[in-house]
Amino acid sequence: MPQVDIDRLARDFWFRSIARQPALPVSNADLDSVQRELGLILPDFYRRVMSLENGGTSNYVSFERGEYYVPIPCFDSLEMVASGYEANPEEDGIPEGILVIGSNGHDFLGFDYRENPSRPAVVYREDYDSGIEQVSRSIDEFLSGLQREPD
Repeated sequence: MPQVDIDRLARDFWFRSIARQPALPVSNADLDSVQRELGLILPDFYRRVMSLENGGTSNYVSFERGEYYVPIPCFDSLEMVASGYEANPEEDGIPEGILVIGSNGHDFLGFDYRENPSRPAVVYREDYDSGIEQVSRSIDEFLSGLQREPD
């Protein structure tokens, strides 16, 4: 797995434009509170980018590994992450232990804590009729496969 420059990736993570106001950053106290509320450990990189901006569109549009391709949806605000998908997880088809961090309505990207509560895998579901698939075994592996929009 190639080495990822985490600092550069975090600084460059959020899409910026004149027409779009960035979301306010999330405080460490808020991140800690959500961790306690959910009983989960949020990955360090996720905490870092959320402390820069509370969700939105990333400059990284896909995860790719060989022929495997996953589009990156918009990242939800911390408030949505903490409450939006916990309300009706069975109705939404989201098993216990999966924390959705981004969605474009029908698809989602999330952390899967079912096998390792301290180091979640990254999962993706394309739509309500498709299954949840593991994209990577860890956030580090996921970060190494992120791709920007071609210029």
